[in-house]
Amino acid sequence: VGAFAKGFIADKLRDRLISEGARSGIINLGGNVLCFGKDTDGGSFEVGIRRPEPGVSDYILKLKADDVSVVTAGIYERYFEYEGRMYHHIIDPKTGYPSESGLLSVTVVGESSAICDALATTLLIKGTDKGLSYLRQYNEEFEGSYEAYFIDEEMKVTDSKDAGDP
Repeated sequence: VGAFAKGFIADKLRDRLISEGARSGIINLGGNVLCFGKDTDGGSFEVGIRRPEPGVSDYILKLKADDVSVVTAGIYERYFEYEGRMYHHIIDPKTGYPSESGLLSVTVVGESSAICDALATTLLIKGTDKGLSYLRQYNEEFEGSYEAYFIDEEMKVTDSKDAGDP
């Protein structure tokens, strides 16, 4: 449920706010940001993606957000260390252990916050190459236009719209 619950809630909150007459807004549920309408100057909202390191608040990316959700799944906030090993909260269903994909975070941008939420977790578990392939397949099959930003352990950012076939 954690892989899509906040996204589902953000979508429902947006729908409710719009039904009550809101023309624009930002819903921030911690790692799940949904923007609708325009900012107060009539331009795009801007969403910062934090550098995926514990205790760091610098941005590694800033994205324009026009009527989209920007959802990040990452391993750098909810974790503990035991005997020198990091155990985070994103579990690989194949192993039952924390994902070891080489990624620190994945941010997905798209229309549905619930889908962005589920895709971000899925792509993080799959890793960059398999994640890029999965995202392309998802977008083709469901006529989606979701984009992803993969950040690996060396802080390299891979943008799905710029990446070639893995």
